[in-house]
Amino acid sequence: MGFLVVVGIIAVIVVFILRLAGIIPSATEIRGKRGERKVNSILSGIINDEDLMLSNLLVPVGNGFKTEVDTVIISKKGIFSIEIKNWVGYINGDDYSKYWIQTKYYDRKIQTKHYNPVLQNESHVKALEKALGNKYDVYNIVFLTGFDKNYVNSSHVFDRYSFRNHYCSLEKILTDDELQSIYKKLQSFCATKEELKAHAAEVNARHKDC
Repeated sequence: MGFLVVVGIIAVIVVFILRLAGIIPSATEIRGKRGERKVNSILSGIINDEDLMLSNLLVPVGNGFKTEVDTVIISKKGIFSIEIKNWVGYINGDDYSKYWIQTKYYDRKIQTKHYNPVLQNESHVKALEKALGNKYDVYNIVFLTGFDKNYVNSSHVFDRYSFRNHYCSLEKILTDDELQSIYKKLQSFCATKEELKAHAAEVNARHKDC
């Protein structure tokens, strides 16, 4: 029995170290990826057949660094940078607060502070606009799943129903040629799983040093 306990403790330590190193994903990262797949499936059902969608882009931001963009929709209605958050519970925040507060109730009240996803996605928007030669404006869209939107004061935040209505209300502003040109340019930033893992490890190490 003592031997099994020691083995169990060693296994927990090894998993903890591997997660810190970014070699295996944390439970939060796994939940986030599931959320991204779910939202991308929803988005595919909203956009038109002629519209294009890219996921998991690593876009240069200068000084040798890159930023990870969850999803980009390239449509005649415009270019949309989609930041996906698979959060649950009550989310309190607005466009200008540095942090948003997530509140969950289990056997007790749990509150978690998150960096404002609207501000986070704004950096993605700027990176995409720069990559496209600042010729086009990019929409800042934050897609939250499993939350109560009534506590969020932001024109950038959507669920599946509000985004469908918003998207359908927009006029077409891009031509077929522009659509293909933008897609070809941004497609070059799509990252492999290995590149995403390396990027996550680099970001973790950089924040750890701060």
